[in-house]
Amino acid sequence: MTIEAIVPIVGGAVIAWDMIDRARRRRATVARAERIALLERELGIGPVTEVTCAMTAAERALWRHRMLSAR
Repeated sequence: MTIEAIVPIVGGAVIAWDMIDRARRRRATVARAERIALLERELGIGPVTEVTCAMTAAERALWRHRMLSAR
């Protein structure tokens, strides 16, 4: 196989890999936005931070109780 035959194959593979990577990142961003929206509804508050995204359900319940008690 000559270099002239290999270059388009490698170039096509790089382009395909980039497209797959972009789609994966886009799905991850959408999934993260959905998780944040769910937490906002669950907690009954405004914007949710990365800290609350990492909380367990019990931690979120306690945090929500504290937030509502402070109002």
